Amino acid sequence: MTPEHDSSTAHSLNRMARLFLAPVPLLMTLAGSLVANRYQPVVLGLPFFMFWIVFSVCLCSVVTGLVFLLDPASHSPAGDDAP
Repeated sequence: MTPEHDSSTAHSLNRMARLFLAPVPLLMTLAGSLVANRYQPVVLGLPFFMFWIVFSVCLCSVVTGLVFLLDPASHSPAGDDAP
């Protein structure tokens, strides 16, 4: 395999991972409102729905960080183009 082929395959896998990871927090939050909307059980002293929302927000931060790390534009040597 040539290095160009490895690079294009890695770029394609990164792009697919970003496309699948990005909607995860949104889908968790929306699914939580349909599935987890109940008072019992209590998790960490919170009703399950509130725990689900807090967990979704925390997961959103993690997923956003992963998408940033997988984005090749975030690793450009020129830095930020913003003024």
